[in-house]
Amino acid sequence: DPSTPNEEWEESLDAGGEFDLQYDRLTCLICYSEMQSPAALVCGHMFCWRCATEWLEERSSSLEGSRGCPLCA
Repeated sequence: DPSTPNEEWEESLDAGGEFDLQYDRLTCLICYSEMQSPAALVCGHMFCWRCATEWLEERSSSLEGSRGCPLCA
């Protein structure tokens, strides 16, 4: 049973909290601000957790409905 795009993103975002990297002054490429609660997607791109989930919700509700990453899409 394949995962839905939302499930894949949620799994990817949940995994983002496990990193031991220093997140000092990383910039989110969605909001262009210092990252808050950084989340890494499967592709390795990182965004604010809130920005990434909002992006997913917008894309999921659009006619395009494509999944993935804001930078890879």
